[in-house]
Amino acid sequence: MRLDNQKLSQLSPASVLAELDKIGITTTTDIFFGPSALEIISRLPPGTVSLRELQNYIKNVAESTSAKGVSALDISKEPRSLYAPSQPYYLSSHCPSLDAILGGSGFDASRVFEVSGDHKSGKSTLALNTALHVLLDDSKSEVVWIDTSGDFSPDLSVRVVESERFLCTASLDTRIEALERLQIATAVEIESFYQVLQVITNRLRSIPSEHPRTRCIVIDTITSVFGPYLSPNSSQGHAVMTTFMRHLQSIARTYLVAVLVINNATVMPQNQTNTLSILPNNVKKPSLGASFPFLTDATLWLSPSATEVVDNILVHSSVVEILRSRVSVGGVRFSQLAEGPLTCS
Repeated sequence: MRLDNQKLSQLSPASVLAELDKIGITTTTDIFFGPSALEIISRLPPGTVSLRELQNYIKNVAESTSAKGVSALDISKEPRSLYAPSQPYYLSSHCPSLDAILGGSGFDASRVFEVSGDHKSGKSTLALNTALHVLLDDSKSEVVWIDTSGDFSPDLSVRVVESERFLCTASLDTRIEALERLQIATAVEIESFYQVLQVITNRLRSIPSEHPRTRCIVIDTITSVFGPYLSPNSSQGHAVMTTFMRHLQSIARTYLVAVLVINNATVMPQNQTNTLSILPNNVKKPSLGASFPFLTDATLWLSPSATEVVDNILVHSSVVEILRSRVSVGGVRFSQLAEGPLTCS
């Protein structure tokens, strides 16, 4: 900001501002991060301004250009979001044991969750079942599924909600109607990701309260997008990933949207055991580097458990544990899931 603008020009005589301009002190950046007050005085003509007057002027400029402080108590009394209700909002998986390890009520809207695990461990299945229950629990909700590989199957969504094993008491017509609020977007590059998120935030800002609003965003998967950017020889890829994840965090907190980010697994160095997992033979960890879990609010890890035939249906079971969490009680806890329409034990 220039020192001679309408707001700041009233803090000092015009003659002093003119002399400061002559020695290159023209903006707030110059006066805060440039020469010290003593050095500025030495470069000004004698009698232009005293050292005390200059120090007071710098102080007044700082006060005029700084944001006013707000106490944490006042912030706690304000709504959590400008665009969403002030009450906490949770998305239930309808699997009591899974909701329990997430804190008791399910996925906290306003948080970003990493869902990671080995191949065929049920990551997308868990996300899909949660998304479908969000749509059925709240008739004014929408879910945006961002597909990065082209593997999303609308037919699978229909089969899940039509299944007798689907944990829902709603009529079949209601289940099918809910699928109309499942929005599918394709994004394979960073730029297209930002475009999709911009469309979502624009809708959330302007949509009337009586219309459906986005409650959940699923990214399946994020590994294929950021994996090629990461290199041990450059930090640029990590910076791109960090910036994007912070943008996701901002959207989640501002609009009370739960974000489920699906991440693949990678082998531990030298096949070491993953000490964050309670499974004794787990030699894998989430992909995208050691820092990625800290860019989310919780990391759910899924491991294939068993395969059995139930009512002539092949059922793949998995174990889900929390490796790290800011939103639930610490420690590793388990929930047993069965793939397809989720069943729990």
